[in-house]
Amino acid sequence: MVSKLRKVFTFWLVFILVFVMVGCTKVESLEIIGNSSVRVNNNITLQVIISPEEEKNAKIKWTSSDEAIASVVDGVVTGKGVGEVTIYASVGRVKATHAITVLSAEVKKNIFAGINLETVEVKVNEPVEFSLIERIGGYIRDHYNPYNYNELNVYGVFTSPSNTEIKMPAYWYRDYEIVLDPNYKNTSGISGVASTNPDEPQGLESVRWLNDNYHYRLKMQPTEAGKWNCKVYVEEYGVIAQIISNNFIVEESDKEYKGLIQVDQSNKRGFVYEDGSTFMPVGINLSWWTSSSRKTYDYLVWMENMSAHNMNIARIWMATWGFALHWGERFDHFDDRLNSAARLDRVLEIAKENDVYIMLTLINHGQFSSTANPLWSNNPYNVINGGILEKPEHFFTNHQAREVYKNELLYIIGRYGYSNHIMAWELWNEVNWTDNADVNALNIHMWHKEMAEFIKANDPYNHMVTTSYNYEDGSAYSLNAIDFANPHNYNYNNKNINYALPPVQEKLFQRYNKPILHSEIGINWQSGRQTADLDPNGVTLRQAAWAGMMGGGAGGAMHWWWDSWVHPRDLYYQFEGAGNYAKLMDLTGEDYSQLRLLNNVTLSSSSLGILGYKFNNRIYGYVYDLNWGYWANPSPQTNRSVTMEFTNGNYQLTIYHATTGEVLETKSVNVENNLINVILPTFTGDIAFIIK
Repeated sequence: MVSKLRKVFTFWLVFILVFVMVGCTKVESLEIIGNSSVRVNNNITLQVIISPEEEKNAKIKWTSSDEAIASVVDGVVTGKGVGEVTIYASVGRVKATHAITVLSAEVKKNIFAGINLETVEVKVNEPVEFSLIERIGGYIRDHYNPYNYNELNVYGVFTSPSNTEIKMPAYWYRDYEIVLDPNYKNTSGISGVASTNPDEPQGLESVRWLNDNYHYRLKMQPTEAGKWNCKVYVEEYGVIAQIISNNFIVEESDKEYKGLIQVDQSNKRGFVYEDGSTFMPVGINLSWWTSSSRKTYDYLVWMENMSAHNMNIARIWMATWGFALHWGERFDHFDDRLNSAARLDRVLEIAKENDVYIMLTLINHGQFSSTANPLWSNNPYNVINGGILEKPEHFFTNHQAREVYKNELLYIIGRYGYSNHIMAWELWNEVNWTDNADVNALNIHMWHKEMAEFIKANDPYNHMVTTSYNYEDGSAYSLNAIDFANPHNYNYNNKNINYALPPVQEKLFQRYNKPILHSEIGINWQSGRQTADLDPNGVTLRQAAWAGMMGGGAGGAMHWWWDSWVHPRDLYYQFEGAGNYAKLMDLTGEDYSQLRLLNNVTLSSSSLGILGYKFNNRIYGYVYDLNWGYWANPSPQTNRSVTMEFTNGNYQLTIYHATTGEVLETKSVNVENNLINVILPTFTGDIAFIIK
């Protein structure tokens, strides 16, 4: 009887202990990270992320769904037989799964038969394309996901005559041409207003596939003339399966080439080309085509107008209704979005022809939002659409999602990274519109750190990286891998932007110690029609351009409503003076100072304000009427002057019309007693000058 009672007592004691141990675990979630494939007789090691962090030492139980295919001990997975298997990690009742493909021990050799040089004339600083020829046509599509660089990683290492190397990811491609049917008449707007101007190209634009020859391509831009070597590496699941080598000759080019755009390290206020000259952005948003029919021909029309008026920057989204790659049937496979990829090819060519630089926005906020311009219900990452994420905010934390997106980044770098007319990769448009962004702020910050550093590690041309929030501050701007801050603000209604914007730019520079470029600014966030009603003549376009570039910013502040305000009212002329002046600026040097912040600058009238910069041997000045705004026509300013301290010597003073860029006056001036007085001709609204 005692023995029986002891057994009952022992049973209940064990039951209670187990119940307490299982029921009291504080682990909330587990995530397995690591490779998704292993070869027979090889090992990979998986790791588990435990939440919350303080439970990171909890005991993990590992199991395999089929020990004949793969075994697992303490996270080390060993391939046993070809097939699919699921690895489980659990702590109490909390469990995570990880799918593993076990591959044959044999590595597939000689996938490719050779390399074709597709470019006819190979010249310095011009794009060069190569195609890779499969030994067995269609083999790659049948056996791999060519957009998954963890499965099949094809990349080229290009070695110059001076032994510098450029490593570029290959990208999956299909031959195409883009055509326009001028007989098509049924045009409507896509998230905007479509132009039906008969004096512009109209019709149905389409991507016409030339064949079914899907293949890999490599695209790069050689930096010097002479004999180059191209060595193509093929890695299958991390193992080098093939190396192909070829040589090609690069000829000199007679075209001017300033190079890619980088941060000016002399004062961190703005941007310079590779040759060291200042790049001062003046432009607008052109975030997507708005014509349902002519599509990329929108960009042809817009950028030709920009070029004709000295504008040099446009911001373009990879929007879901435009250039987004992961918005087809699958989030990790882009065959049905290659038409979008082809259209972005063409837009970059149009940008180059018109000398317009692109800030390419990689993700628009609505993709991962269920509340702000919500597109989450249609997102291929969403589990209801066959994806892997239950909630949009999981995009920032789910390991598989992050790895899949890195594959997309490699594709983007491989296909578009050759272009020096990409000014910057912008990771997000207004990332804090995504779901639960406030409570997810740290994860968003760390995602930016991871992705920006990944781009820096894989983009051989080192394009700048930025991102944006829905106002002027954002924690990611403090990251070393984010090159410049990219504020947005639509609260400039009833304000003279020349007066209101510069203090904001200075505040943000002091906070982040990097260039400040307002890529969205405005007087009404709701519509272009309402903006046009307030400012039909585009006064704030001109003010934002001058205030941004002369008030401590890295460039002209960029308005929205290109399709419903700027283009239909033909307001491009408002940028012409600023764009012309921007070409004349040299803002490099540690002796940078802002005129509006100097105590020794005096204006002859209290109705005037001044912006600009002083260096030891040059001055860039912009004088404006404080009472000038879209709500009132300014009165002419006569007998006005500016007096300031300056280095003694002989200089040339040139005065410019701020709207047209026309030279109004040029004369020699002699500075004595470290003081210069600039007498201005009569002007209305604003006027600019240069002393050098």
